[in-house]
Amino acid sequence: MEKTIIELLKLNFDLDDFYNITIYPNYHAEEVILQGKPSPEKLLKYTKLGFAFTNGDNDRLIATKNKIRITLY
Repeated sequence: MEKTIIELLKLNFDLDDFYNITIYPNYHAEEVILQGKPSPEKLLKYTKLGFAFTNGDNDRLIATKNKIRITLY
């Protein structure tokens, strides 16, 4: 898991933007789910990193890229 966190930091993720970080090392080795509250700053930051957000259920904003899923609600 430490390796995954280091990779996220190298990709310019600010882990303080998220209240939950889920890594499934035993089942989905490289899948990471990041959950946080939406803000214009976060949308801009992660859109610049190549994430395209769409509307999900219950007004959630969801984007997935390279086995990293960001959910903002």
